[in-house]
Amino acid sequence: MPSLRLFLAALVVLSCSGPAPSGAEGWRVYRVGDETLSHVALKTGVSVARLRSLNHLQGDAIQWGSGLLVPEGEKTLALPAWRPPRRAPDWRPCPQVEWVEPVVKEPDARCRRSACAGEACLCSPAEDVPEAELSFGLATWPVGLFPALDPRALRHARVDLDGDGNLESVVSVREGVSNGLGVEWWRHMVVQAGQPVGSFLTVDYGDSFVAQPQGCALLAVTHQWRTDQLRGDGSYWLAQLHVLKDGAMRAVGPEVARRYTHRFAAQRWEGLEPELARPLPWFTDVGAFIWPAADERMTCREASVVFEDDEARFDLGGQGVFQPRELWREQPLPTGVSEYDLLLDAVTGAALLAEYRPFGEARWSGRKVRVCEGVAEGAPRVTLSL
Repeated sequence: MPSLRLFLAALVVLSCSGPAPSGAEGWRVYRVGDETLSHVALKTGVSVARLRSLNHLQGDAIQWGSGLLVPEGEKTLALPAWRPPRRAPDWRPCPQVEWVEPVVKEPDARCRRSACAGEACLCSPAEDVPEAELSFGLATWPVGLFPALDPRALRHARVDLDGDGNLESVVSVREGVSNGLGVEWWRHMVVQAGQPVGSFLTVDYGDSFVAQPQGCALLAVTHQWRTDQLRGDGSYWLAQLHVLKDGAMRAVGPEVARRYTHRFAAQRWEGLEPELARPLPWFTDVGAFIWPAADERMTCREASVVFEDDEARFDLGGQGVFQPRELWREQPLPTGVSEYDLLLDAVTGAALLAEYRPFGEARWSGRKVRVCEGVAEGAPRVTLSL
């Protein structure tokens, strides 16, 4: 089967990402505007016939915002270099995950509706209220809930996340479902030896654990709007493996992407159909790939966090306040406030899990942050590393 997978992967690269020369060296990418192939030929010095052959085009029409592969030459030397995607790793399911079935409990004076999955319990103070309290032993946390205290919205998996042979608990609550694409938002809490470690968000959670040399990793899925060098703007589902290391969830291995196409949409709905969703096959499919590293030119500095809040705003004292970037901002930013694009793990360099919060950490934390500002893919970029 490996040879068949390699053959199919080659077909995907050819059909979706343009041609696959022997290497990236010597190839550039021309970003298409409101123009025809003939205009591109005049600007690049590459004939229409060769542009069609290189990019598998028919006719003279081309899609605005897409990219065309062109050979390096006098007129194309200033264009961005092509960075081809790499084939996704062959992830395998975790062989040992213990699922604790949730059980609906009888109402009492404090909890009008409640459900427990082993030591993990949800308590809702009223009928049809989208908020609840999640408890694990003596630890409690407020959580959202959708639908209001449906037992299927509570998951408890026991799995070895740090490779020491002992099982950690991953307690998960479905906090919401979006309209249209039906994206499921899940809040997770990791508990090690009875002590909570951290909480974070992922989407489309289910049988989401992947085998590692020692233990297993959590398959954390997110979705973002990104720009591919050749296919242009689009919606992508992204997967990153995370393990428990030194008291925190850390990324391991590469980020794997799937563009939201008609084919992937069909696969996704099929994967969400079972009661326990199965997202792993989405990222071992021939359409999955490792996103190429960005072409970045950044300048970095160290700072101390004076205060941080639950909206991921960071007050760096005399170095200003940083908040997540809004795609469509109508009002100018207040004086002293800047926006950042990504929160990164200072240890691994990977994007932090969404809304990742270590338990027991004071908001007036004083922890260090690395602020990097510059240009990535020709656009301004700001990152914070924690």
